[in-house]
Amino acid sequence: MKYKVIDLYAGIGGASIGFQKAGANVIWANEMDNEASKILKYNIPSVELIEDHISNININSVPEFDIFTASLPVLPIPIQDKRGLYNNRENSILEIFRFIENRKPKAIMLETAKLLLNDKGKTYEVIKKNLINNGYKMKYQVLNAAQHGDLPLTSEKLYIVAFLSEENMEKFLFPKEIVLSKTIYDIANVENRKEDYYYELGLKDFKNMRAANYGRRNIFYS
Repeated sequence: MKYKVIDLYAGIGGASIGFQKAGANVIWANEMDNEASKILKYNIPSVELIEDHISNININSVPEFDIFTASLPVLPIPIQDKRGLYNNRENSILEIFRFIENRKPKAIMLETAKLLLNDKGKTYEVIKKNLINNGYKMKYQVLNAAQHGDLPLTSEKLYIVAFLSEENMEKFLFPKEIVLSKTIYDIANVENRKEDYYYELGLKDFKNMRAANYGRRNIFYS
């Protein structure tokens, strides 16, 4: 049986592609950015894609699913309601828990920038508390694309994984670090640069990007 997955704040479908490669079936996704949606639909033609703000989505219109994934935008939480969540209907955390509380998926994966931990862990604790209150067992880890995905991109992301089943939670392991074997030249053809898609070597941003390499070459830092 293939597990059914839905993807919120799906972007171009990076998480969805990962789940498909793992053997799951991504049946539904939400992304309001039109350009990102075009790429997502190209990557996963079979997915039911809703291009709208998440707050406009009626949960009853979403098909049944087993796994819930979302790429959580990093937003401040300056004011908290009685549940500890920012009292704003547009807030991404509130919307995510609207889905979780209504459907109680078997498994959850939330991905966001590790910046979310920078407010002394307050936002993370809000997410943790609400997952536990909904009956989930969870764990988290910060992973680096270069160290865990063999991708020449130093991008550290926070991954929060939760299961309703304690047995499944105990079985889940985050990936171990691997040795980076690829360089940016394995992905980008710098000899055939397209002006609309690549940095000009003289641009300030490109110089700053190169300066951030801390002595490492052939890798992109974000």
